Amino acid sequence: MAYKPGESGNLDGKPPGTKDKFTNLKAAFLKVFEGLDGAEGMLEWASKSERNKAMFYQWLTKMLPSSSTTGLDAETRQMLFELSEKFMPKGDKEK
Repeated sequence: MAYKPGESGNLDGKPPGTKDKFTNLKAAFLKVFEGLDGAEGMLEWASKSERNKAMFYQWLTKMLPSSSTTGLDAETRQMLFELSEKFMPKGDKEK
């Protein structure tokens, strides 16, 4: 059966109350975060090596919604970018 552009092949749609993948991933991430002593545990982990610190800054820049970075002043956005560039080992940068 051919569908028109913008028409779903699932006529029933997603059942009400069904959580999307992001909601489930967020819940799993928060469970692990709290199991690793929350912010204190992350601070301890990030402080152990330059690679960990780089990974933290990379995650931070990826986890911030793009709408939240547009609310930041240009200087703060540039600082976040420079921190992620500074601490990310050359071989680990995304291509």
